[in-house]
Amino acid sequence: MDISDQDRAIASKYVFMSYRADDLFEIPYLRAVGDSGNGKTRLTQAVGLLCSRPIFTIGITPAVLFRINHSHKPTLIIDEFNVESKGDDTEAIIQVLNAGISRTNRVIRCSSDGSNFAPEGFDPFGPKILAGLKGTDSQPFESRTYPIRMEQTKRNDITIQLTREMLKEATIVRNKLTLWKLRTQGDDLAERLLVAETELKAAGKIRSRYIQVSIPLYALINDEKVKSEFVRQLQSRTVEYSDDKK
Repeated sequence: MDISDQDRAIASKYVFMSYRADDLFEIPYLRAVGDSGNGKTRLTQAVGLLCSRPIFTIGITPAVLFRINHSHKPTLIIDEFNVESKGDDTEAIIQVLNAGISRTNRVIRCSSDGSNFAPEGFDPFGPKILAGLKGTDSQPFESRTYPIRMEQTKRNDITIQLTREMLKEATIVRNKLTLWKLRTQGDDLAERLLVAETELKAAGKIRSRYIQVSIPLYALINDEKVKSEFVRQLQSRTVEYSDDKK
């Protein structure tokens, strides 16, 4: 895939973040947007294959979305996320995704044992990578994502097809990252999250929602140049949001 160094750095941190999801209370989504043939699927494959417990799907229904998230606690990778602007299913999918950034949220549905109905809570929380032709009409949903704008590459050195060797290498990397997760449990992540929140607030001119969902990624960034650009991106998105509200 051909993306900027900044987006590549953030995507790599998203991989690490997926292995620490159990220690987080808010989590953003990674979002690839662009025309057909611009590498969206390859991005979801390249990043998703390295994430914790990846499950790949093309499109999804609301019921499957919250049930598979509840039962498997995966990194859910949704390709062809081309939701229509209106419709009951679209609104339900967006609602579940909006709820899924926070550990405290539940999707409540009635379940039946054959004779009686009872409310049941499903956990929608967890990392998700989505790819689609364009953004949705839901600003609340878009504000919960880190967008990567995909463009046609001019490079000829990028392999188009995945190979068995690539899949084997991805498995090896996932195993190493799982070991990293076990070794880093009990570290100073909670403190780093607090520091990240303080620094993002101090930067100024960043919408609170963007700060909320960006804290986990920002806390994992060690490169000061990447941090500075990340802050600039959030400030730019805040300006765009304010302009859209006018």
